[in-house]
Formats: sequence, C-alpha cells, structure tokens
Amino acid sequence: MAGKKRGPDPGPPTKLFNIRITVDLHKRFKTYCDRHDVSMASVLLRYIEMLVNKDLEEPIGHQEVQRKKAEWKDPLDMIRNQYKEGKDF
Repeated sequence: MAGKKRGPDPGPPTKLFNIRITVDLHKRFKTYCDRHDVSMASVLLRYIEMLVNKDLEEPIGHQEVQRKKAEWKDPLDMIRNQYKEGKDF
C-alpha cells in the first residue's frame, strides 16, 4: 500500500517455547540474568544454539539428572481392531 510505513524486518518465523520450572529456580535464574544484564530468553537461546551447533559435547547436566520420560499409552488400545470390516460393519 502506498504511503504506509513498514516496520523493521521481523526476521525468520519463530515458535513459542514454554517450560515449567520451580518458582525458586525462576527467581534465581532471573537474579542471575539481572546481575549479568542479559535477558532470560537470550541465555536460553544461546544455550540452545550451542547445543544444535554442536559447540557442546553434550547437554549441561545430562549425566546429573536422570528423568523418566512419560510413556503414552493409548487408552483405547485394548478395544482397537476388535471389529472387522465386512464382518462387523
């Protein structure tokens, strides 16, 4: 459109990334970032960049924390495929 100003280039598309951390950890992380005059997001983004660019051998704390991964089980698994097409319907 003629005469309409455009803002700065927004850069590549982004995705929102939410994580849950304890209130205490959030407070300590915020204090750390404030003390170093950096944003919490910039610290996390830099760490993620270092991981995906292979600047780090393995994630920090990888050996220290052994978390269970939730395994999803289909609640309808037991009844799936009980009906046969052409026979039951």
